[in-house]
Amino acid sequence: MYTYRMMVNKARMTQAKTVLSHLAKMEAIFYSDHDRYTDNVILLDFDPVKYPFYTVSVVLDNDAKNFTGIATG
Repeated sequence: MYTYRMMVNKARMTQAKTVLSHLAKMEAIFYSDHDRYTDNVILLDFDPVKYPFYTVSVVLDNDAKNFTGIATG
């Protein structure tokens, strides 16, 4: 049972990294078009159905010139 949980946790961490990587790419595209990042994932055409185990949010700082992506499982 312990080994199974470890495998599941590792798989979910890998998927979370994929989610955040996809978010970073979408934010880069948005930034190139608007010269700022956004905290509205709907504007990014980010498909939440593709990643059903995570709620994705974005925190902006430095007048929307930097962002932090958060994937909550």
